[in-house]
Order: sequence, then structure tokens, then C-alpha cells
Amino acid sequence: MVEALANNPQRNILVKLQLSAPGASPVCKRVMASDYATLMVMAAKLAARCNTEPEGLRYDDGHDWIMIEDDMDLEFAYDFAATKCKKQT
Repeated sequence: MVEALANNPQRNILVKLQLSAPGASPVCKRVMASDYATLMVMAAKLAARCNTEPEGLRYDDGHDWIMIEDDMDLEFAYDFAATKCKKQT
């Protein structure tokens, strides 16, 4: 899961890793990433520390889980998060 918290080149993002073990709580980490490749590296490092494999990046648009597969998808996620934050204030 990805949540953009700021609209700037080096974005503060919440990465949540859902573990498959019964009763396991998700592992969350805030990372700074300006592009998809950097974000994937950060997600892979978090998964490695938890002895698991990352399944991919996605975000919830309120109706569905949307996969993030490249920089364009990531920009859509940032735009969605920024719009969502503005509506909540």
C-alpha cells in the first residue's frame, strides 16, 4: 500500500507489508522515494527484513486496489492521495 503525504520531488510514502502468517500484524515503514524504482527497492528491503517477498505495490482508490507498475502509475497514486487529503481538510 502506498500513501503519498507530500507533493514534492522526494515524497514521504507509507509502505505497508501485509504478512501472511496467521494473526500477523502488517509491518509499516515511512520511506522517501522520488520514483518507482526507488520505491520498489525500499519495499524489497522491508520485505527482506521480514523474510518474505513483496507482492507488488498498490493503493486503494475507495472502490478497488490499483496496482502500481511504473512511474506513471505512481504519479496517479500521488495525485489520488493529494486529492483525497484536500477533500478531508
